[in-house]
Amino acid sequence: MTFTSSNTAVASVTTSGGAHTITTGAIAADTEVEIYATALDETGTKSNTVTITVTNAPVPATSVAIKHEGETLSENETVDIQVNESVTLEATVEPANASVTDSDFVWDIDPNTFYTQSGRNITVTPTTVGLYTVTLREGSLVATCRLNVRETDPAPEPDPVPTPDPDPTPDPAPSEGGGGGGCSTGPTAGFALLFLSLVPLLRGKNK
Repeated sequence: MTFTSSNTAVASVTTSGGAHTITTGAIAADTEVEIYATALDETGTKSNTVTITVTNAPVPATSVAIKHEGETLSENETVDIQVNESVTLEATVEPANASVTDSDFVWDIDPNTFYTQSGRNITVTPTTVGLYTVTLREGSLVATCRLNVRETDPAPEPDPVPTPDPDPTPDPAPSEGGGGGGCSTGPTAGFALLFLSLVPLLRGKNK
């Protein structure tokens, strides 16, 4: 019996000691290959065809880690946030081409607090002050970090409103009347005119 491959670069057949071995090569995507089997007996030649699909072998993950703001956190590293503040944690895996899906990543937070998951990443919004342990699992691989949730920082004091400078004291208004060389029309001048008009009368009485 002999075996022949339709694509020896993807799958080839070798025979040794009556055993037939199929050896696969590197592929970019799943590829179908036809293996032709031919046998010769006293009745003549008989053949059959078997179709096989060659797929890439899965690449196992060797480690997982948690990222925050693009930085990989060390084991049990602490991230400081304020209560009611949202923080996004990312799941990463090595090697980068490991055969994993988003659903392979499992998150856990202790004490339990609300979070949302998008793909393989989560967004946490703690509503209570405290220290939280975040655990990421992918199969038997584990990574952890901590969230130190503190009270919200007080709002800064507003800048004081500047006090405007007081208005300068205005100059006194000028006095009424003319200068020393003019005729005065004030009370003193009127009294003098009245006195002069009475002088003739006084003289007449004395005669």
